[in-house]
Amino acid sequence: MQTQVQCSSVDPHEHAVRYAEMLAEITPPGMTRSYFGLSGTEAVENAVKLACQYTGRSEVIAVRGAHRGLSGLAVNLTSCPGWRPGRILMPGIRHAVQPNCHRCAFKPKYPSCGVACAWDIEEIIRRTTSGQIAAFIGEPLAGVSGLIRPPVEYFKIVQDITHKYGALFIADEVPTMFGRTGRYWNGSAHWAGVPDIMAIGKSIAGGTPLSGVVTTPEIANGMKVQLISTFQQNPVSLAGAIAVLEVLKEEARPSYVEAIGNEIRAGFERLTAKYPVVGNILGKGCMQGIELVKDRDTKQPFGADERGLRGNQGSRPADRRGRGQERVPLHAAARTPEGACDQGHRDPGRCHRRRAGVIGVVELSQA
Repeated sequence: MQTQVQCSSVDPHEHAVRYAEMLAEITPPGMTRSYFGLSGTEAVENAVKLACQYTGRSEVIAVRGAHRGLSGLAVNLTSCPGWRPGRILMPGIRHAVQPNCHRCAFKPKYPSCGVACAWDIEEIIRRTTSGQIAAFIGEPLAGVSGLIRPPVEYFKIVQDITHKYGALFIADEVPTMFGRTGRYWNGSAHWAGVPDIMAIGKSIAGGTPLSGVVTTPEIANGMKVQLISTFQQNPVSLAGAIAVLEVLKEEARPSYVEAIGNEIRAGFERLTAKYPVVGNILGKGCMQGIELVKDRDTKQPFGADERGLRGNQGSRPADRRGRGQERVPLHAAARTPEGACDQGHRDPGRCHRRRAGVIGVVELSQA
């Protein structure tokens, strides 16, 4: 194994087995089966394939505001302006309202709304599908649409509805797995939900391509066909993943990330108190950001090309205008996020960016 750099999915090898065992130690109880891929696209695609195979059904409900990947299925599961090209249509996919209490599609305020966004899932199943859906897929913390955090009851309600109709609950943990949200290894644990299937990915192998699907033996055995790929369980990627997880366990366990996240949150709260253009604090743990608004009452956001917002806006989707993210390495020193927020106080008109430490801190204009 010291020299083997390629092995197709047909042949198991030591690194694949060892990493699967390591994942079983940090995922929810019973989720002991793993299937590897090369990207988040493959993870999402394989999770949905598995749900369809297990249930014998084909219809899927996906939450709006997420980027699921680049394949035909993943693009159709995507519902976020700027990330979904037109005229790629796949039947059997419905999109549910994003659970965004700050900008609720149903307009009432939480908690008096009764978590209407969650209960609407049942209406979607009853009125827009055959009633025989295969799965629901959602992110514990929305990624590309701006680190939207759902109400605490949302996923438990959705999971109960999903199971009521004989479907599976898929947690798209590609953005949130490995303690990024703090306290727990997987993001869905914050909302008391144990998913049936989890899709995982991002830079879990130290920069080499790798993703995965994690589920229970019962559901895994529902896959009646072979999914094979030349590079699916690449030994180099899996060796990197083993090393990354070992470092995370030693230097950046979820409890440590939670402490860093609390410092980030405190810094953002100071910015909120000082600058009226800060309309909302987003996210959890080391996945946090702020939303800049022209008016807190109307919640009108700043556009990416307006003077009030600086930073790497690029070609972000329209529904993410005015939202900036602070991305902190999970192993960062505790003083790093504090220093970034202090910088925001001292020089709010400057976009402070570093390759190491805090990346992409969006600060405020004094205009």
